[in-house]
Formats: sequence, structure tokens, C-alpha cells
Amino acid sequence: MHRDALLFVRIKFIIMSQDNLIRLVSKGDENGIGKGHVIWAHKNTKKLRNVKIELNKFNPIAKKHTKYVEKKKK
Repeated sequence: MHRDALLFVRIKFIIMSQDNLIRLVSKGDENGIGKGHVIWAHKNTKKLRNVKIELNKFNPIAKKHTKYVEKKKK
């Protein structure tokens, strides 16, 4: 990628709306390893306004896929 294109992508990410930002917190694996690990993501609030998101994402602490649940932003 061209250097100017990378700069544009970086600026666009910085000025994105924070209204749709959600915090996903890991429940950990069976032994509780990786519990509390946080991932930040964006949510389509027009379609999913009253829905709490639960996703299976890779947890680098537990080194496996664990369940992440949407929590309140701090």
C-alpha cells in the first residue's frame, strides 16, 4: 500500500464514531483461564439496539476460542 493510503486508513479509524462501540468481555475457558480479557468492537445499533451480543472469539491468554459477552462501557 502507498504511504498516503495507509495514513488515510489510520485517520479514518481514529475519527470513526464511538457511539456504536461496545466492550466484549471473555468468560474464560472451562478452568477460568483468560477470564476478563477485553475486545472492543462496533455494533450496528439500528438492527441490534436491544440485543446483547455473545460471540466466540480467540482469546490469546487462554490460547483458544472462548465466549465473549457484551458489557457496559466504562
